[in-house]
Amino acid sequence: MDHYNKRAKEKHFDVGQQVIVLIPDSTNKWISRWQDPRIVVQVRPPHSYLTELKDNQRRWLHANKLRHYQARVDDALVNNCAIVYDSDEELGSLPTVDTSNQTESLPSTRTDPTKLNQLSAEQKQQFLALLDDFADVFTDKSGLCQAGMHEINVRADFKPKRLRAYKVPEVLKPEVARQIQELLDLGFIQPSNSEMASPIVCVLKGRNGENGVRLCCDYRYLNKFTRGDTYPTPDISDVIHRVGKAHYISNWDLKSGYHQLLIKPEHRWLTAFVTDFGVFE
Repeated sequence: MDHYNKRAKEKHFDVGQQVIVLIPDSTNKWISRWQDPRIVVQVRPPHSYLTELKDNQRRWLHANKLRHYQARVDDALVNNCAIVYDSDEELGSLPTVDTSNQTESLPSTRTDPTKLNQLSAEQKQQFLALLDDFADVFTDKSGLCQAGMHEINVRADFKPKRLRAYKVPEVLKPEVARQIQELLDLGFIQPSNSEMASPIVCVLKGRNGENGVRLCCDYRYLNKFTRGDTYPTPDISDVIHRVGKAHYISNWDLKSGYHQLLIKPEHRWLTAFVTDFGVFE
């Protein structure tokens, strides 16, 4: 039983979503093939979906006979390429590289006025003045935590491997090159000659990437040999009890938090990633 359905994953599709379907071939009913994309028109929980086929024909199909259809991005086919979407979970958690180029300005000018409606006019003025007094904290530039360095401890059976770069559509290569150059200019990465290299993937933000592209590293091979961290995670109920009587609760979002902690110099070779433009770590 430990191995039964061990790799099984729950599938879910939404109404209006494009899918490819596994149905018998028109020339041989004993052979099933993945057919062109269809539209999901109705969902019957937990696993049945009504899809619209050719000639407006509709058919109920089980989720096992459906797959997500990857649309084209500016005529560049994303199938078998280094393309994933924000909603994709097949690769698990991917480290995201944030290279959004924002112009530095005073925090008060970047604050949404509608979020201060609960304050009086005087309180709003005091609050915005306080933000501007500590503008170096509320900045668009990434900070750097000096409290320690991250370690990547691998098992004794780990063997370095230079994985091949995933194919990136030509239309996305200029943006990938721009972001890599920006990471070099910021000092977040450096050229590498490491014997370990992981491929990058492009995460399309929004539908078909109209909101931009984020670079991520596929570290699944490295993760398989990385020793786990047994440090206990705080219990959320205990945290709520401790702050329950507080009058003010602050919520902080760190700019490019992924880059705010250094990696030990002797472990940086493990973070190397391969692209069409070279290897970096």
